[in-house]
Amino acid sequence: MIDLHIHSKFSDGDKTIPELIDMLKRKKVELFSITDHDSVDSLKVLENIPNITYIPGVEMSAVSDGVKMHILGYGIDDNSKLKSTCEIIKKTRKELVLEILEDLIKRGYKFSEEDLSYFYNSESSCIGKVEISKFLVKNGYALSVKDAFYEILGRYKIGPRIRKNAEQIIDEIHEKDGLAILAHPFEIVRKQGVEIAPVIDELEYYGLDGVEVFTTKHNKEEEKYMYDLCRNRGLLISGGSDYHGPLTKPNIQICDSVKGDEISEKIKKKRIKH
Repeated sequence: MIDLHIHSKFSDGDKTIPELIDMLKRKKVELFSITDHDSVDSLKVLENIPNITYIPGVEMSAVSDGVKMHILGYGIDDNSKLKSTCEIIKKTRKELVLEILEDLIKRGYKFSEEDLSYFYNSESSCIGKVEISKFLVKNGYALSVKDAFYEILGRYKIGPRIRKNAEQIIDEIHEKDGLAILAHPFEIVRKQGVEIAPVIDELEYYGLDGVEVFTTKHNKEEEKYMYDLCRNRGLLISGGSDYHGPLTKPNIQICDSVKGDEISEKIKKKRIKH
């Protein structure tokens, strides 16, 4: 079994790296990749865990011609421009979150010292409006996270400040001979109402290596469309469950929807074994 799209607590997953490794070993997963959002913090941890075979990975927030997307990087290096970009995104995100909290307090919303400590001390690369929404619900300002997110926090924008140009992200993934893979492309279609083929055209021009074909975000028809497109264009084929854990995405399990035999060998060759 193979799963090349997994999240840990370094971004918005529920589990630590050691917890994920225990789960992967129990499930007899032969090859995996931890692909946290805008974070390569998993790499140092994985380097020190024995008896695992993995591909160093990341999932970067990007934008191209106004289209928002995620680009997976495989075979990346801990010492690269990509790491610096991740650190900049993380710093910017935390600054924006603290600005939002400061403004909310000015507007009359109250947070305890413990609440504020959570945000000041968080090491997650994904801390943002969802976490603030949870605290607003906990403190009685909204009935649900959705209500808090849209009704109280709707005026605040984080995404436009943290997304980097797709060309830059692809170049930085390639800097250390990594592979740039477009994540769950049909999610882009559903959320933004764009045609996916022109988006891939532009990304190919920038050097995109492949596409995540097998994913829980695709139905069978979408999977076939992307598989045929990759075969026709000579793009690499990847796959991953987008596992986050039982709290965040309870309906997604490790290796769900992944056809390991169909994943391109060039991607599998980025594996590290120790």
